[in-house]
Amino acid sequence: MIVSAKIHLLNFVLTKFFTETFGQNLFFLRLGSLLAQIIYVTAVWIICAKIIKNKWWQLALFIAFNLNPFLFDFWGLSRGYA
Repeated sequence: MIVSAKIHLLNFVLTKFFTETFGQNLFFLRLGSLLAQIIYVTAVWIICAKIIKNKWWQLALFIAFNLNPFLFDFWGLSRGYA
């Protein structure tokens, strides 16, 4: 394997693990990114819960974090890895 700026090592290792374990299926090729999104959403919810005690403000902050245009731009630019 030649390491360059075009290869994301963590994504490569996770994709290799999932495809060798479960087979060459499109779902398992994308499973690493799906798990990353789940971890992000969970972490944002925990951070919102620790910062703000009011449930409605927690929900508003959670939505603001997840509907951020910079986040959409990040996921759009990382589509080559997913």
